[in-house]
Amino acid sequence: PNIIDIIDVGQLPSGIPYLMMEFLDGESLAKRIEREKHLAVSAAVDIATQTASALYAAHGKGIVHRDLKPDNLYLVPDEARQFGQRVTVLDFGIAKLRGELSGSGAKTQSGSVMGTPPYMSPEQCRGITDEIDHRTDVYALGIILYEMLTGAPPFMSEGWGEVVLMHVTKAPPPPRSRNPEITPEVEAVILKALAKAPADRWDSMAELGMALQKAVGASGKGFISGFPSGAPTATMPVAPSGRSATTLQSATGQMTRSETGDTGSDGSAEDHLAFAAGRPW
Repeated sequence: PNIIDIIDVGQLPSGIPYLMMEFLDGESLAKRIEREKHLAVSAAVDIATQTASALYAAHGKGIVHRDLKPDNLYLVPDEARQFGQRVTVLDFGIAKLRGELSGSGAKTQSGSVMGTPPYMSPEQCRGITDEIDHRTDVYALGIILYEMLTGAPPFMSEGWGEVVLMHVTKAPPPPRSRNPEITPEVEAVILKALAKAPADRWDSMAELGMALQKAVGASGKGFISGFPSGAPTATMPVAPSGRSATTLQSATGQMTRSETGDTGSDGSAEDHLAFAAGRPW
């Protein structure tokens, strides 16, 4: 339910190909942030968790989005949801397919830079295509969550080249320095998602989603729901009391992985989407 539905594909009599997609009546996350400046922690975590659910399903099929940003997340009213809205992920136009799915002629040229600079991972910024995997989307979702809670991405500049350099070389300002309503637990989850090295980030969208839900539950906001069966479990990264926010990144906890070490390649898309369905945990 969190990925745009393709209803039909075909070709017009003129030879022009077409896609028919579901109609969405709502607004983009970009419009929501523009109007509200920054979102409440519980609302932002709800949006991030639904997005993580959708991308966990896509990653399980060998698809990396590579262009996650607020313009590509659409919010549709849905009374069945705890917060009254459903997130739909749009625009897989520059998605990267797993090697065996992409074919020999479809590989992006090494050294090419694809994406939207404020939301690009360090490996995207360096143009190292072979290093881009599902953890690139984890980084982008960390940026989006940062923006939802503070009103702006961590790295902004007049020139896109400077933004790219910041992603590679500069630590993000602690989110709590921009919005003190953010709890240390939520800040720690965000900073782990924004680690420069992919190996230091959350290893899957399921881990990120579960860590966020635990962080919000620990802070009394009350957002707890179910998770996909067989997904890795997350050890909540907690900021030690008495330390500054700049130490949060080194204080994040390690993950307790599933027995197979799977990052989402098995199970149905329905199972993968389950942890945003609002079932009791």
